[in-house]
Amino acid sequence: MRNRYCSTLRIAFAGLMLYTGQLLASAASVPLTEQANQQLLNQHYQQAVQSYQSAIRQGEEPGRAFIGMAIAYLHLGQYPLARAALDEARERKPHHSEEIDKLMIWLNGREDKL
Repeated sequence: MRNRYCSTLRIAFAGLMLYTGQLLASAASVPLTEQANQQLLNQHYQQAVQSYQSAIRQGEEPGRAFIGMAIAYLHLGQYPLARAALDEARERKPHHSEEIDKLMIWLNGREDKL
């Protein structure tokens, strides 16, 4: 009886470990840019900046990551860093220039009020 109970526990534990491994693998397969976007939506701006920086270092869509990083910096009130990120986004992803221009206009308006 005890051996059967131990076997059942071992099987349950093995299943749990397999499931945990699958969860970790699926979390690891999510691009950092997507994780950063989620952090941005959840208002975790500093974490989002760090995730965007990691995404850029790993070569994930740098133009998109710089735009997201700029938005996070805007929310943090770090306007010079937001401007630098937008400038970099413009260089890396010029076909998003309309989006970038709108953010720059908003940023210029905020800086004028300071």
